[in-house]
This record gives sequence, C-alpha cells and structure tokens, in this order.
Amino acid sequence: MKILVFAPHSAIWIHAFPEALVAEAIVQQGNEMIYIGCGGVLDAYCISMSAYGIPFEAKNSSKKRICRICKRNKEIIRSRFGFAGVDLKDVVTGDDVSYANEIADGVTQANFLDLILDDVEVGRIALYELLVDAKKSTFDFSLDEWKRYQASLKNAVVVLRGAQRIINEARPDRVIVYNTLYSVNHIVTRIAELRGIPHYMIHGGGNFSKPVGTLLLFRGDGFRLRKNMLEKWKEVGGRPCASNIMKLVTDHFLETIKGRNLWAYSSAATGYSIDLRKFFDIGDGQKIICATMSSYDEWFAADAVGRLCFNDTLIYPNQVDWIRSLIDFVSNRKDLFLIIRVHPREFPNKREGVLSEHAKMLKDILKTLPGNVRVNWPTDKVSLYDLAHITDVFANAWSSTGCLMASLGLPVVLYSNNIPTYPAELNYFAITEEEYFQQLEQALIDGWSAEWIRKTYRWLGMDLGYSMMDISESFSRNTYGERSICSMVVNKLISYIAPCREQEKDCRKRAPYLSVSAKIDKILKNELNSVLDLDEQDAFASHQEETDCLKKEVRRLFEGLYGNSDISSQKNSLAMKLWNYANL
Repeated sequence: MKILVFAPHSAIWIHAFPEALVAEAIVQQGNEMIYIGCGGVLDAYCISMSAYGIPFEAKNSSKKRICRICKRNKEIIRSRFGFAGVDLKDVVTGDDVSYANEIADGVTQANFLDLILDDVEVGRIALYELLVDAKKSTFDFSLDEWKRYQASLKNAVVVLRGAQRIINEARPDRVIVYNTLYSVNHIVTRIAELRGIPHYMIHGGGNFSKPVGTLLLFRGDGFRLRKNMLEKWKEVGGRPCASNIMKLVTDHFLETIKGRNLWAYSSAATGYSIDLRKFFDIGDGQKIICATMSSYDEWFAADAVGRLCFNDTLIYPNQVDWIRSLIDFVSNRKDLFLIIRVHPREFPNKREGVLSEHAKMLKDILKTLPGNVRVNWPTDKVSLYDLAHITDVFANAWSSTGCLMASLGLPVVLYSNNIPTYPAELNYFAITEEEYFQQLEQALIDGWSAEWIRKTYRWLGMDLGYSMMDISESFSRNTYGERSICSMVVNKLISYIAPCREQEKDCRKRAPYLSVSAKIDKILKNELNSVLDLDEQDAFASHQEETDCLKKEVRRLFEGLYGNSDISSQKNSLAMKLWNYANL
C-alpha cells in the first residue's frame, strides 16, 4: 500500500513530530510512504507563521524566519526518519505561481464564494484561516482582511496545481494530513476525494492532562469523526466504563479546572473565594439558570468551507434569538435569575487578541436587561466552575460546557439535539420552543443527579480514552511543569546556541516501534473510520465496579474544585452533593 503524507507545516513541531511517528509506523508495517513538505512555496503567509504569532502584516524578514524553522525541522525529520519524498517547491512551476496570482487578483467580494477550479471549491476552502483568526461571522471583509484572503487563495491554487501533479504521478492508496480544516490540507484531501482515494486526518489528543503523548487518526475530518463516535455511542453507551479510562477523564477535568491549557478558556476554579450570588446581585430563593453561549466564528468557518454537515431545523436560527427568548421567559419569573455567560473565546484571551464580530453585536444587544438578568463577561474573571457551584440549570447552545457540567451532575438543556458535538441525551433537549421551556422547567424540578455523571463519564471515556492512540513511549512532555526564572533563562540560552536541541532529542529518544503501529496499519488498510472500529476497547467493568470507581473519581473532582474547604454550611450546594455521593 502506498500512502502520501502531506506535511507542509514542519515548523509546528508539536504537530510535525507525531505526524512523523505515524509515517514511520506506516513504513515499518511494510507500506510505501511518500512524505511531502513545503520547501517555501507558502512563504506569503501560512499556518506555521500564524502559530508563531506572526501577523499577516509582518515584515518579510519575520515570515522568512519561520520558513527557515520549517525547513530545518523538515530536514531533521527526513534525515532522522529516512523519509523519501519531494517538496511542493520541487513540482510547482513559475506558471503555477503566475496563475495563482492571476486568480487571487481577479476575484472580488461579490464572486469569490463561487470560485471552483478543477471541481475543487478553492474560493470557499481558502476562507478558513481568515474566518477563524479574525473571528468573523460574516463575509464582509475590510481591505486588510481581503488582502489576507487573497494570500490564502493564492496558496490554495498553488497547492491545487502542485498536489494534483504529485498525486497523479504517485497514485497513492491513502492520503494523510494533520488537520483537514487548514486550507492547503483541505485542498489536498479534496483532490483525494475526487479521485476516490480515502484520506485520513491526524490530530493531537484532546485530553488536557496529556497535551502531548496521544493522538487521533481518523478517516475524513473532525465532523465525520464525531458522527462516527455518536454512532458508536449508540452501541456502547450503555456499558459501564473501565476504571483506567475513568481516571483519564478525571485527569482531563482536573487540568481544565486549573485553567492553564491554552484551549481552556475559563479562569481557574476558586472554590468559595467569591460570593457570586452577591456579585451578580441574586436574591435569596431565586433559582439560577446559566446560559452558556458558544463561539460562533468556528462554526461559521466550518460551515463556510463545507465541512459542517448540518441540516437540522433549529428552534432558534441563531444564539441571539435564543438569548432573547430566555430573557423574555425569565423577565416574567421573579423566582428565577438568568446569567448569560458569553463565550470567552469571542473576546481577547490568552490565545487570541481579537474581538469577534459576534461579540461586538452581543455587547450592543445586551446593554439593557431586566433586573433578574446579568451578563457574565470575560472581564469579570469568573470561573465556569465557580458558576457551577451556584447554578441550578445550565442552558447550553452547543458548547462542550454542556458535557462538562453534566459530568458534575448538573442538568443542562439544549435547544437542538443535533448541533452539540456530544450525545444530546447527556442533557435535556427539545425540538420546539414550547417543548424547550417545558424541558427547562423539568430540569429545574429534577435538579442534580449522579446519573448525569455516570452517562457523561461513559461518553468522555470514549472521547478522551478509547478513541485515542497512546504514543507517549515516543513523545511525552510535562508542558505545565513549574519553571524558575533561572531555568527559563538557561533554556532560552540553550535554544539560541543549539536551536535544534529539542527536535534532535525527540528524534533520538523515540521508541524503535510505536505500540500502536499495528492499529494504524489496520485502520488504513481496512479503510476504517478510527480506532473505535477495531473493537479493541479495554474491558468494560460491571455496573457495581463502575459505581465504586465513579465515587472515587467524584472524590477527586471534589478535591480539585474545593480542596480542603469546610462545606458543612453549604447545604444543598453542588459541593455537598458531590461530597455526599463520593463518601456515602
């Protein structure tokens, strides 16, 4: 079997090295592998530059520095792993570049969405990075944004020409990229689709407690993976979860609570250090509904490039309509208090310094509110997990918050059973507006339940455990370790003197064989969706064994959230409910 690995972003070592480990496993299983790099063709602007914090408007010298890092890392991989292959630069001609420039200069904001070349929707595909990085929710571009789009479009057209040439000559049986949403990777997978070649995506594992050391390998894109996982859930969702997998789930949750991970947008939990009822001016006896909004631009971007396969009829066409409906509902109920938590990603944060278009609209819409409605803005520095301590019911759009809060036993209500990336049955859900508020009322009546924790642990066990492949024997780091100022200075000095030290060390210390090599081979050869299709999951526990382990894990959750706090006065609180379940 011949497999093409398209790897143009070697500067991002945390992606490139696991990708190389998979490629090596492919070769060791007796397959032919072709490793494709960039070679500098994407020097106008690329994912690697964005990952290093280089803006599109940066000087060419800054961009060239990233190109040098990318080429250096690629050469290390080729040398240490012995990979054969070519770079895009070796096959892209001057005519290709001229053609790409002509296309990019010729499109307008009135027709770019309709641009299709050789049956590939390059006009749409080239949008992704701009929409996400600029946090767009419309196609109304400023002059600077349009220039950036044109640069992405040029890259897309160049890669289209080059990749077609490579694939036509190599005739691979499979194609692998790191992330299919990146526009140039998307172009390559689209070419593969048109030629009937199965394509696979590699991505780092989602467990925050293991920022490196696990990875996903699956057919298609992330949305197809979710669909596959939801189908598998129907088969195994009723089975008790194994103890080692449950521990992984708790490890992830505890890391999320600390708020250190770049992908964890909430502030760290503080326990009882803030009186949130007083902070939001919530009256005694009022039950609290917390509406958790989702980051809209990522959804918009995935939909724009044709990767969001979504055909459900929503109760509310957008989140603004949903929030307005909740406000109307609560304004007539003085026994209720609504906290609207806007998604922190929509605002400048530790990962991005951009205010989203959606956030600008929300700031205007949410200026005037009833007395029993407040907005939780990111500037409040309120942790989601501290909100969980006082909230009776969460109303969720499609954020993963709905899953996390259910894992604490809290009731969550959705306004669709189709848009969340986790099983809707982990929450209450509705398909009409009337039913939605009935479900909200029912959730207020039902309240906290340990069975939500059980169900959610089973799902997260699949999401963060069973679906992952462990590569920690070859790649594992303590990303969050405490470092002194002295050690940071020394490390910076070492990286200046020996800039390839970490990369060479990773290559030198990797295991001779990945323990998951045979699984990788089976997935590719049998055209499986993911490791879940191998039916090689860890043995499931009995219901009682699961219950005993669940109590242990809830105890760990309690300690992570509240430490050694005295909860004797916290009757009917989340803390008391978790403690009682874990210890009684």
